[in-house]
Amino acid sequence: MNPLPGDEDSVGSTVYEGLVRLTFLCGRGLPLPELMQRFLVAMQPHVPADGLWLFDHDQLVAHCTPTGLPVPPPPPALPANLAAMIGADGLVRAHVLPHLGLVVRAQGEATPRTRDVVTLQARLLAMAWYSETRPDPELTQDDYQTAKKVFKQRWLRALLTRHPSPSAAAQSAGISRASLYAQMEKAGIRRDASRNG
Repeated sequence: MNPLPGDEDSVGSTVYEGLVRLTFLCGRGLPLPELMQRFLVAMQPHVPADGLWLFDHDQLVAHCTPTGLPVPPPPPALPANLAAMIGADGLVRAHVLPHLGLVVRAQGEATPRTRDVVTLQARLLAMAWYSETRPDPELTQDDYQTAKKVFKQRWLRALLTRHPSPSAAAQSAGISRASLYAQMEKAGIRRDASRNG
């Protein structure tokens, strides 16, 4: 009885190694949409795909597409499935997390290998998203100043993600907008990291 193929066997060692290397983008303090965008751009040559789109519920978070290719509708509620699915429309859809869905338009006809690669992509995207949005329960830095800076960066990013503008974020935090901007600058977070400036 043959064992089931692992990820490396089903997608090829070069593709597997290339995708796993992407995990090293995690933990660098990138805004989540930028991190996801970098993942998709780096993943596209490995599918191969004409387009990749990542949706958070109905909102497009990141994409990698040539100019003029229309954005597909967000995926319907996908079952929590380990494998991507090839739809009748030729699009490959994968469940990433309960609220995240990946849609891929493969070059040519989608094949079982395309489905395997997209399934692996979805797993990596899930790990990256989870690692960036769920801080470790224990601080991994011994140095107090470094740990404090990491905590503040995460807190500021979460605050800016939850609120539609810096004014609303500052008000929620109980600080002035000038103070918020000063903290963002000190933490290395650009002003355009907030949604509406």
